[in-house]
Amino acid sequence: MPRVRIRLARAALVLLVAGFALLALGPLHVGAIRVGGVSLLWWYGGLVGPFCAACVTLAAFRSGSRDDAR
Repeated sequence: MPRVRIRLARAALVLLVAGFALLALGPLHVGAIRVGGVSLLWWYGGLVGPFCAACVTLAAFRSGSRDDAR
C-alpha cells in the first residue's frame, strides 16, 4: 500500500509541474493575468504550487497503520 501512495504522489507532483508549464506557455498569456497586483504564474509558482507539493508529499509519507510498517 505505501508503494501505491508514493506512486500517486509522484504522479501528482508531475501534474503540479505540468500545470506550471501550461500556465506559463498557455495561450493568450494566461499566466500574466494579475490577481492582487501579482501574476497568476507567480501565485502558482510561488505559493499555490509549493503548498500543494508539500501537502502531497506529507500525505504520501505520513505514518500509516502499524501493518504498513511491517
